[in-house]
Amino acid sequence: MDGAPIVSLLHLRTVTHTKPGISRSDVVDSLALLHQEWQESIDGESLIDVQASVGLLLGDVVMMLGLSSDEQIAVLGEELRREFIQVVRYRNNGNG
Repeated sequence: MDGAPIVSLLHLRTVTHTKPGISRSDVVDSLALLHQEWQESIDGESLIDVQASVGLLLGDVVMMLGLSSDEQIAVLGEELRREFIQVVRYRNNGNG
């Protein structure tokens, strides 16, 4: 889905910046923001019916949570993390 949000476009700095001791409230706030951004991008469709990249969604989640590089690799694996960062950089350069 081309219009699908990549939250990290707004928060690319979290690739290197981590949130120390993220609280349960921070997790809820981050996931709520992700939900809001997805909802706004689909023009009234149901999120249940939206087809999207699981890799991009997982990447958005690790970025929103401010996970460290090591934690990102633990969640995504090295290859998916590398691909995700490439997509973010590509879109940040006005290509998507």
